[in-house]
Amino acid sequence: MREHLSIEILQNGHLWSIVNHQQTGVILQKKYYAEYIGPGAAIGGPFDPECISIHVLGAVEYEIPKTDEMRFSAFQNRIKNIEQLKEICEISSPPQ
Repeated sequence: MREHLSIEILQNGHLWSIVNHQQTGVILQKKYYAEYIGPGAAIGGPFDPECISIHVLGAVEYEIPKTDEMRFSAFQNRIKNIEQLKEICEISSPPQ
């Protein structure tokens, strides 16, 4: 396990996942937006070559998903994070 990932590792396409602990995650800043990556989700690989900074939330640990099952689960969790953020963005709030 690893406790720190560099921008270079993400930009080079190495696939990692965030160890599935509660209340941890990272915010990846990209050129025009930021993305939340939660516990158990894939980070790096094909998702994050354009990442410009990493903001850690909590005591995040990373691991390399070694099996197809681990990679599949990490990809599913990443997609779930994206869908949850989309739902939050679509919630209509009344004018203030």
